[in-house]
Amino acid sequence: MRRFSDRIDNGMPPDQVAGIVIDAIRTEQFYVLTSTEFDDVIDTRVQDILQRRNPKPFSRGDLLDE
Repeated sequence: MRRFSDRIDNGMPPDQVAGIVIDAIRTEQFYVLTSTEFDDVIDTRVQDILQRRNPKPFSRGDLLDE
């Protein structure tokens, strides 16, 4: 939980997120991502789906820096 709290405390300012969301609405963009930080995790998930592989369970450090 501490890592999530750190991300919230040090995250993108709400007005910047709002700008990204508004731009996405205007351009009819369905997925709204505020950074490229999780692109590798997302790509792995998509590839697992397309190749009909069972997903690999996440370890503690997969989504969050230790």
